[in-house]
Amino acid sequence: MNGLGSSVRTPVAAMVAFSLVGAAQAAPTWMGVYGSYQRHDGANPGTYTILMNQDYWGLHAEVGVRVNGGAWTISQMAYAGNNNGDSVWTYTPSSSIPPGSTVEYYFHGYDNWGANIWDNNAGANYSYTAALVPSSKAGMGAFVDSGDTTFRVWAPNATSVAVAGSFNAWSATANPLASEGNGNWSVDVAGDLSGDTYKYVINGSLWKNDPRAVDVTNSVGDSIITAPSTYSWPSFTAPGWHEMLIYEMHVGTFNDTAGGNPGTWQTAIGKLDH
Repeated sequence: MNGLGSSVRTPVAAMVAFSLVGAAQAAPTWMGVYGSYQRHDGANPGTYTILMNQDYWGLHAEVGVRVNGGAWTISQMAYAGNNNGDSVWTYTPSSSIPPGSTVEYYFHGYDNWGANIWDNNAGANYSYTAALVPSSKAGMGAFVDSGDTTFRVWAPNATSVAVAGSFNAWSATANPLASEGNGNWSVDVAGDLSGDTYKYVINGSLWKNDPRAVDVTNSVGDSIITAPSTYSWPSFTAPGWHEMLIYEMHVGTFNDTAGGNPGTWQTAIGKLDH
């Protein structure tokens, strides 16, 4: 409720002097959340929400946020309406936070006449761990875009997916992928990783090559991250169709040794008539 007895936000009327309107307001004595309201919704970057038990022109709210113990960033919150006489305020950052980061935050309410109120978990601040964020870039496999590298793989029955490679010392936990909810898993990794090798780690223990890899070290080796713009295409002129003999085969399995190594071009030649 505001000082004029209304349960909605009250602008300064032309007939009332600014100083009188300011003096008429009772400063908020409570700041927090209740019911279905959450201080932070758990997404990345997510939305911050806070309520105060007053609602009048000249009342403001802000949220302070810091990541991994760094400097505080103070952001103004937007007025989002009135709930049973309490003003509701929200703020959604414009960019996501690196997954796994520790995020601390607090709320501050104030008005144009010097009133202040805080919601900071009794001085300890609130905190959460930044969630994984799927890539917003289109494409499957591993590809370089805008200086970063995106990984996306279809694994509808997986409970977890990570990418391990030469860029992270083959760690099975350093770069987890986020589920997109449609069977695909994806993540953006900082930096152009062209030339690095990698595999996906499914459910923590199953190591698999990328089915969308455009290059591999060999048929049972590792996938290679390749930027199409940097690949050197050799010169090639195809013969006429009437001059071609076309085979489709998997060289590694066409004529391999039982219990031994995969087949090679040389072992394949031994089974071909041409």
